Amino acid sequence: MADVRLRKGGLKSSLESSEAENKSYRNKEELTVKEKRGYSWIFVSTLCFYGVILGISYLESRSVPSPKRHVDSHIGEFSEERARVHLDAITSFGPRPTGSVANEIHTVKYILDQVANIKLSAKKSVVIEVDVQKPSGTFFLDFLDGFTSHYYNITNIVVRVSPVKNSPPEHSVLINAHFDSVPNSPGASDDAVSCATMLEILRVMAQCPAANLTHAVIFLFNGAEENVLQASHGFITQHPWTKSIRAFVNLEAAGAGGKEIVFQTGPEHPWLVKAYTEVAPYPSAQVIGQEIFQNGLIPSDTDFRIFRDHGNIPGIDIAYHTNGYVYHTYYDTPAAITPGSIQRAGENVLTVVMEMANSPLLTDPGEYRHGAMVFFDFMGLFMVHYPERIGVIINGITFIFTVALIAKKMFISRKKGEGGMQVNRISITSLLSSFGILLLSWVAGLTFPLTVAAILTTSGHSLTWFCRPYLIAGLFVSPVLLGIGSVHCLVKHVTLLPKEKSSGDKTNALTQLWQQETNVFYSSLIIWTGLLGVMTYYNLASAHLPLLWVIFPLCIRVFIWENMLRKNSCGTGNIVQFLIMYLSSVLVPVCFTSYSCVTVLDLFMPIMGRSGSQTIPDVFIAVIVAILVIVLTSYLVSLLYLMRNMNWAGLFLCALTFLSISISLSGLAFPYSAEKQCPKRFFYQHIVRTFHGMDGSVVKKDSGIWLNPLDYNGITHLKDVPLIKQAKQVMTDDGVYQGFPYYLPARNLFKT
Repeated sequence: MADVRLRKGGLKSSLESSEAENKSYRNKEELTVKEKRGYSWIFVSTLCFYGVILGISYLESRSVPSPKRHVDSHIGEFSEERARVHLDAITSFGPRPTGSVANEIHTVKYILDQVANIKLSAKKSVVIEVDVQKPSGTFFLDFLDGFTSHYYNITNIVVRVSPVKNSPPEHSVLINAHFDSVPNSPGASDDAVSCATMLEILRVMAQCPAANLTHAVIFLFNGAEENVLQASHGFITQHPWTKSIRAFVNLEAAGAGGKEIVFQTGPEHPWLVKAYTEVAPYPSAQVIGQEIFQNGLIPSDTDFRIFRDHGNIPGIDIAYHTNGYVYHTYYDTPAAITPGSIQRAGENVLTVVMEMANSPLLTDPGEYRHGAMVFFDFMGLFMVHYPERIGVIINGITFIFTVALIAKKMFISRKKGEGGMQVNRISITSLLSSFGILLLSWVAGLTFPLTVAAILTTSGHSLTWFCRPYLIAGLFVSPVLLGIGSVHCLVKHVTLLPKEKSSGDKTNALTQLWQQETNVFYSSLIIWTGLLGVMTYYNLASAHLPLLWVIFPLCIRVFIWENMLRKNSCGTGNIVQFLIMYLSSVLVPVCFTSYSCVTVLDLFMPIMGRSGSQTIPDVFIAVIVAILVIVLTSYLVSLLYLMRNMNWAGLFLCALTFLSISISLSGLAFPYSAEKQCPKRFFYQHIVRTFHGMDGSVVKKDSGIWLNPLDYNGITHLKDVPLIKQAKQVMTDDGVYQGFPYYLPARNLFKT
C-alpha cells in the first residue's frame, strides 16, 4: 500500500508540474501576444502625442487677443482700432527713407499733430513736453563689415510725460520706435506700427485718471534708423533729456504681425526682466533668442545697441518676428499685420512701461543692478524667470545628482528580480555600446538631410521650400527620422532579434529588447546631463533647455517608475502604464521644445531670403531641422526597440522624401511668389563711380545699375529677363571692393 501511495503521489506531483509548465508556457504566450499588441499602440500613441503637441504649439504661436474697438474700450484701455488709424495714416505717405518729403515733412507733421491733440485733452496731473531734435554727428558701428556713419540734420520727435509733482523729472523711462522706412517699402511693421502703438500708449497715459506716474516716460519717435541707427545715436549722445533716462524699451520688427517677443535685455539689471514677466498680460520672451541674436546669427541690428553702448543704459528689446517674408519689402502694408497683434503688443508695452516708471528700482536697483536673468515663456502661457546665479546652483545640483545616480546604477545592484536577475544595475559595456549607437544615429540623422540639401543646391534648385514651408517635412524632417530610425532598427534586427530566433525563448528576447530600451534611455540622459554641465560651465543662460530634458525624465521615469511603480524584472509592467509614464516624462520638455521649434522656423526660414549670397540656405535649414528633430526625439528613439515591424513607417518616410525631392527638382516649386508675398530680394542701385589718381585728378568716371542678389540663387532665375540679358557684367580688381563701393559695407554677404 505504501508503494502504491508513493506512485500516486509521484503521479500527482508530475501532473502538477506538467500543469505548471503548461501554465507558464501559456503565460509566456499571453505575454508575447500582449507585448505585440503593445508595440502597435506605442507607435500610434507616440505619433498622436507628437502630432497633438506640434498642432497646439503652432496654434498657440498664432494666438493673439481680439482687437478692442474704440466704442468698446474706455479711456484707460489700449485700443487696436485707434492705433490702426495712426498706422494707416503714416503708411499712406508711402515709403519714408530718411531725407524724403514723406519722412521729414508729412510723417513729422502727422505725429506732431496727434501729440498736440493728446496734449489738449490731457489730465491736469501730468505735464507733456514736445521737442523736435535735428542732430548731426559721426560714430563707428561694428556691424556687418564695420563702418563709420556720418549723419546731418536728421529728425527726432521727443515727447516727455511727467507727473506734475515731479517735473522736471530726475528719473525717466524711454520708449523708442522709428518712423522712417527702407526705400520702396511702406514700412508698416518696420516700424510704423510701433509708432502707432506709442501714440495710443501716450494717449492712455495722458488721459486716463488711473494711469498715475511716479517718474517720467519719454517717447522717442526717431526718423533715421534704417541707415543705420543714426537717429538713436543723435538722441542718446546729444539730447538734454537723456541724463534722466534709467531704462528703455525698444520696439522693432523682423516680421509682420503675430506675437511680439522679448529677444534681448540688459546689460545686467535683471529687474527689467522681472518687471516684464510679472506684469505683461501676454508674455513672450526667450533668453535663447538673446544668445542667438547677440552671437550674430541674425543679420540685423537695432537701436538697442546704441542705447546700450553709447548711453550705458539697460533696456528691453521687443520685436515682431512672424511672417518675415514681407520685412523690408513692398508687401509690408497694414494688411500684413494680423488683427489682434497690435492689441497684444500695446497692452504688454503699456503695462510694462507703467510698471517700470512706477518702480522704486528705477531710481535705485540695489541688488538688482548686477547679474543676469534666465527667462523663458512656456508655450506663451506663462513666464519662468530666475537669477542666473540661482540657475547655476540648480543646474549644478541636478548635474551632480544625475551623475551620482547613473554611477550607482552601473556599479551597485539594489535588488533582484525573478530568477535572481538584477533590476536596477546597468551594464557598463552595454551602456557604452548604446551610447555609441545613439550618437551614430544622430550622425545619420544629420547626414541624411544634408545629403538632400546638397542635391538641391548642386542641381540649382535651392530654396524650393521658401514659399512652401510644408516641403520642409519631406525634404528635411523625414530624412532625419530615416537616419535616426535606420540605425536603431538595424541594430535591433542584426544583433537582438536573431537571438530570439536561434534560442526560441521569446520571453528572454523580449527582456533583452527592454534592456536595450533602458540602455538607450540612459544614454540620452547622460548626453543631456553632459550638455547641461558644459552650458552651465560656460555661463549660458539657455542651459535651462537641457535642464528640462534632464529633470523631468529623471523624476518621472527613474524615481517614480523604476523605484515605485515597476512590477516585474523586465521593466515593462503594464504596457499601457509604461507608455503613459514614458510620455509623461517627456511631456514638458517636448511641449517647450515644440513651441520653440515653431518660433525658430518662423524666424530663420524667411531670413534665408535675405542672408546674402554666401550662405547656403538649404544646408543651414537642414542643420536647424536636424537639431530640432534630434532634440525632440532624443528619448523617444528608445521605443523603437519595443516595436516589432517598422518597415511600413520607413516606406512612408522614404516615399515622402522622394515625393518632396521630385517636386523640388521638377521645377513645380518655384522659390518665390508674388501671390504668397515671398519675393526675391536685391540691392538695386544706380551708382556713379569716379576714380582719382594719386595726385587727385580724375582718372575715370562711369555710371550704371548695380544688382546685388540677397540670396544664394543669385540672378539664376532672372537670366532670361530682357534687362538682365542685355546687361554687361563688369568686374575689376582695382580699388576697394574691386572698384564697386557698397552703400553698406556688407562684402561678406555677397559673391562678387
